[in-house]
Amino acid sequence: MSWLLFVAKKIISAFLYPLGASLLLWLAGIICWWRRPRSCAGPVLVTAGAVWLFLMSLPITGFFLLHSLEAQAGKYADPIELSRNGVKYIVVLGGDLRPGQLTSADRIAYSSLVRLMEAIRLWKQLPGAGWYSQVAGCPRKR
Repeated sequence: MSWLLFVAKKIISAFLYPLGASLLLWLAGIICWWRRPRSCAGPVLVTAGAVWLFLMSLPITGFFLLHSLEAQAGKYADPIELSRNGVKYIVVLGGDLRPGQLTSADRIAYSSLVRLMEAIRLWKQLPGAGWYSQVAGCPRKR
Protein backbone atom coordinates (compact mmCIF):
# COMPACT_ATOMS: atom_id res chain seq x y z
CA MET A 1 0.00 0.00 0.00
CA SER A 2 2.83 2.43 0.80
CA TRP A 3 4.38 1.96 -2.65
CA LEU A 4 1.05 2.87 -4.24
CA LEU A 5 0.92 6.12 -2.29
CA PHE A 6 4.55 6.80 -3.20
CA VAL A 7 3.86 6.34 -6.92
CA ALA A 8 0.68 8.44 -6.73
CA LYS A 9 2.59 11.22 -4.98
CA LYS A 10 5.30 11.17 -7.64
CA ILE A 11 2.78 11.31 -10.49
CA ILE A 12 0.78 14.14 -8.91
CA SER A 13 3.90 16.14 -8.05
CA ALA A 14 5.17 15.82 -11.63
CA PHE A 15 2.12 17.71 -12.83
CA LEU A 16 2.61 20.43 -10.24
CA TYR A 17 6.03 21.37 -11.62
CA PRO A 18 5.97 24.09 -14.29
CA LEU A 19 6.82 21.81 -17.21
CA GLY A 20 4.32 19.15 -16.16
CA ALA A 21 1.59 21.74 -15.61
CA SER A 22 2.32 23.30 -19.02
CA LEU A 23 2.20 19.94 -20.75
CA LEU A 24 -1.07 19.15 -19.01
CA LEU A 25 -2.55 22.48 -20.11
CA TRP A 26 -1.33 21.93 -23.67
CA LEU A 27 -2.77 18.41 -23.77
CA ALA A 28 -6.13 19.60 -22.42
CA GLY A 29 -6.11 22.49 -24.91
CA ILE A 30 -5.33 20.25 -27.89
CA ILE A 31 -8.06 17.80 -26.89
CA CYS A 32 -10.59 20.64 -26.48
CA TRP A 33 -9.49 22.18 -29.77
CA TRP A 34 -9.78 18.86 -31.58
CA ARG A 35 -13.19 17.91 -30.13
CA ARG A 36 -14.75 21.39 -30.45
CA PRO A 37 -12.91 23.41 -33.08
CA ARG A 38 -15.22 26.42 -32.76
CA SER A 39 -14.82 26.71 -28.99
CA CYS A 40 -12.23 29.13 -27.64
CA ALA A 41 -11.32 26.88 -24.68
CA GLY A 42 -8.66 24.97 -26.64
CA PRO A 43 -6.60 27.97 -27.79
CA VAL A 44 -6.96 29.57 -24.36
CA LEU A 45 -5.58 26.46 -22.61
CA VAL A 46 -2.68 26.12 -25.07
CA THR A 47 -1.83 29.80 -24.66
CA ALA A 48 -2.12 29.55 -20.86
CA GLY A 49 0.31 26.61 -20.88
CA ALA A 50 2.83 28.55 -22.97
CA VAL A 51 2.53 31.68 -20.81
CA TRP A 52 2.85 29.63 -17.61
CA LEU A 53 6.01 27.93 -18.86
CA PHE A 54 7.46 31.25 -20.02
CA LEU A 55 6.76 32.97 -16.68
CA MET A 56 8.17 30.11 -14.64
CA SER A 57 11.37 30.05 -16.71
CA LEU A 58 12.20 33.72 -16.12
CA PRO A 59 15.01 34.41 -13.66
CA ILE A 60 12.95 37.08 -11.87
CA THR A 61 10.34 34.45 -10.95
CA GLY A 62 12.98 32.29 -9.30
CA PHE A 63 14.37 35.34 -7.54
CA PHE A 64 11.01 36.23 -6.01
CA LEU A 65 10.31 32.64 -4.96
CA LEU A 66 13.75 32.31 -3.39
CA HIS A 67 13.58 35.76 -1.79
CA SER A 68 10.44 34.81 0.16
CA LEU A 69 12.17 31.68 1.51
CA GLU A 70 15.30 33.61 2.44
CA ALA A 71 13.21 36.24 4.23
CA GLN A 72 11.59 33.51 6.34
CA ALA A 73 14.97 31.96 7.17
CA GLY A 74 16.33 35.19 8.60
CA LYS A 75 19.92 36.25 9.12
CA TYR A 76 22.88 34.15 10.14
CA ALA A 77 22.59 32.27 13.41
CA ASP A 78 23.68 33.97 16.61
CA PRO A 79 25.96 31.67 18.65
CA ILE A 80 24.74 33.10 21.97
CA GLU A 81 21.12 32.41 21.05
CA LEU A 82 22.02 28.91 19.87
CA SER A 83 23.80 28.08 23.13
CA ARG A 84 20.79 29.37 25.10
CA ASN A 85 18.61 26.96 23.12
CA GLY A 86 20.90 24.03 23.93
CA VAL A 87 22.43 23.51 20.47
CA LYS A 88 25.47 21.26 20.76
CA TYR A 89 26.14 20.07 17.21
CA ILE A 90 26.65 21.78 13.87
CA VAL A 91 25.62 19.97 10.70
CA VAL A 92 26.98 21.09 7.34
CA LEU A 93 24.88 19.97 4.41
CA GLY A 94 26.69 18.82 1.28
CA GLY A 95 27.43 21.01 -1.64
CA ASP A 96 29.17 20.86 -4.98
CA LEU A 97 32.63 19.74 -5.97
CA ARG A 98 34.33 20.64 -9.23
CA PRO A 99 35.54 17.74 -11.37
CA GLY A 100 39.09 17.33 -12.51
CA GLN A 101 42.58 16.78 -11.23
CA LEU A 102 42.48 19.52 -8.61
CA THR A 103 43.46 19.50 -4.97
CA SER A 104 40.72 19.08 -2.40
CA ALA A 105 40.80 22.77 -1.56
CA ASP A 106 40.45 23.77 -5.21
CA ARG A 107 37.62 21.35 -5.95
CA ILE A 108 35.20 22.76 -3.37
CA ALA A 109 32.57 25.06 -4.89
CA TYR A 110 31.69 28.51 -3.59
CA SER A 111 28.37 27.43 -2.06
CA SER A 112 30.07 24.64 -0.12
CA LEU A 113 32.83 26.98 0.99
CA VAL A 114 30.35 29.51 2.38
CA ARG A 115 28.52 26.77 4.29
CA LEU A 116 31.76 25.45 5.70
CA MET A 117 33.01 28.89 6.75
CA GLU A 118 29.72 29.60 8.57
CA ALA A 119 29.93 26.23 10.33
CA ILE A 120 33.51 26.96 11.43
CA ARG A 121 32.46 30.39 12.72
CA LEU A 122 29.66 28.85 14.78
CA TRP A 123 31.88 26.00 15.98
CA LYS A 124 34.51 28.42 17.29
CA GLN A 125 31.95 30.60 19.09
CA LEU A 126 29.76 27.85 20.60
CA PRO A 127 31.20 26.57 23.86
CA GLY A 128 31.60 22.80 23.82
CA ALA A 129 30.20 22.37 20.31
CA GLY A 130 30.99 19.23 18.39
CA TRP A 131 30.58 18.39 14.76
CA TYR A 132 29.78 15.34 12.73
CA SER A 133 31.42 14.50 9.43
CA GLN A 134 30.59 11.73 7.03
CA VAL A 135 33.31 11.21 4.48
CA ALA A 136 33.21 8.28 2.04
CA GLY A 137 30.47 6.58 4.06
CA CYS A 138 32.50 6.49 7.29
CA PRO A 139 30.84 8.58 10.03
CA ARG A 140 33.23 10.27 12.45
CA LYS A 141 32.46 12.33 15.55
CA ARG A 142 34.82 15.05 16.63
